[in-house]
Amino acid sequence: MQLRSFNERKSPGNNTAGFLLCLCLLICASNPARAAGQEGSPDREGVQSVNSFQFWQQPPCIEPSRDFEVSVEGSNVPVYRARVRAEILTKPGLWSHRPNAPAESASFAILDLAKPARISVRPSRPFSSAAVLPKNAGVQCEVCDGAIVFEISRPCHLTVALDGSDKNPLHLLVSTPLPTDELKASRQVIRIGPGAHDTGGIKLSSGQTLVIEGGAVLRAVMPPEDKGSYSEQWHVTFHGGTVIEIRNAENVRVVGRGIITAAGIPHPGWNMIRIEDSRNVTVEGITLLDAANWNVMVNNSENVNIEDLRIISARLNTDGINSVNSRSVSIRRCFVRNHDDGIVVKTIASARPAADITVRDCTLWADWGYGLGVTYETRSDVRNVIFERCNMIFARHWNLGIHVSDSGSISNVVFRDIEIDDLGGTGRTNDARDALGTEPMLFRGVITSDVWGHDAERGRISDVAIENIAIKGGRVLPSLLSGFDDSHMIRRVLFRNISLTDRGFLADASSLRLTAEKFVDDIRVESGKDTAAEQVR
Repeated sequence: MQLRSFNERKSPGNNTAGFLLCLCLLICASNPARAAGQEGSPDREGVQSVNSFQFWQQPPCIEPSRDFEVSVEGSNVPVYRARVRAEILTKPGLWSHRPNAPAESASFAILDLAKPARISVRPSRPFSSAAVLPKNAGVQCEVCDGAIVFEISRPCHLTVALDGSDKNPLHLLVSTPLPTDELKASRQVIRIGPGAHDTGGIKLSSGQTLVIEGGAVLRAVMPPEDKGSYSEQWHVTFHGGTVIEIRNAENVRVVGRGIITAAGIPHPGWNMIRIEDSRNVTVEGITLLDAANWNVMVNNSENVNIEDLRIISARLNTDGINSVNSRSVSIRRCFVRNHDDGIVVKTIASARPAADITVRDCTLWADWGYGLGVTYETRSDVRNVIFERCNMIFARHWNLGIHVSDSGSISNVVFRDIEIDDLGGTGRTNDARDALGTEPMLFRGVITSDVWGHDAERGRISDVAIENIAIKGGRVLPSLLSGFDDSHMIRRVLFRNISLTDRGFLADASSLRLTAEKFVDDIRVESGKDTAAEQVR
């Protein structure tokens, strides 16, 4: 059965009534979906439980992986293919992708874990070595008869990489089981059960909870009458829309273990989740695949919690989680692999400062742009931002950064306790991704004028700390600081306790490969237990 939400041309009353009617029919029609050939029993609709872990059989619209088999405590778990790194169409204006453009593959599996479990991963291709990342997860693996075997003691997001390569990895998305009362349908709790469901967009109102069950796939389908809007500036056709929209609402939740895919939406197209002019919103536990534009946009909102969200995207402009002109936003325990900035703060509107943003315990894989930071559109001030206890498995360009293209001032930003695995060797990809640089960087702080900015005046950067950063690869990743002019400078930046495997702390700008260019002031490097600091500029 297909779920079809009504598009924006309908009246609000018709939207709500039709949407709830479809959902009511869906709930009544749902049947338990047991994974064929597995031991154990489904304890509620669509859930397969074996020895205190749970998984779901996805519908045929999610392609199975041919690259890996995964078993947990001897029971096979479904593994699926995700498109990553779609081939880029370089052209005047906005770079894009041809329809059905070739792409690399990554595999992923989704499961809930209630207690420690032994996992076996069997790749279909020959390999010499394997690693379970991030390294600070402390998961040690061994290879037994062609299988990679390890134990995990707690829910976490892990990546299995073969032979030190960033090609064709396996992403294991492991969570704590949701309370069963989250899944009960009521007037305010809307449930999407197992199966494939098409939607032209869902709008949520105050007080509503949307549960996308494990085994459910919500597919974004563009209305036939939507021809898009061609931009002379960018030489591309934009398609506006959102799969899940929360606007002018409060006390809203989106939870579950289901999947949302926008594979059928042309690039550049819809946002996956848009939270706008709202407060007290929670998004937790779902997986977003193949976005056509920004995955999650939190715009002019406050008290927003995003937790255990999983994102895998292949196309350009698919920023992971963008907190835009918002306040009191918490982002925790998310996995983000995408083809643009990972988790960043922006201020697209003027006179609407962003403040008190925390990003903690997240794992990122950045195939393009910045992994973590404050980036590009910065028309209002940004202050009090913390990125803490995060893991960067891979970054093609810049692991961390602050990039000011507009007039806003960025201050009191901390990058702390971050591990950089630096998977994949040199970073050069011999394709369009090399256009932004041939070597990944640790930190890039710049004030500049570019196509993403709108203001005539530039902003400023001050009071930034990059501390307790562990680089686990075999090379020092360079860093760059560059201001704009005497009135728009970068001031008071501290690099403290930056370490490299086998070399320990990097004690000065030279060993850090830190370049402080024009219009920067009061840049310091501290290391280890030393109280003395090198004054770079």
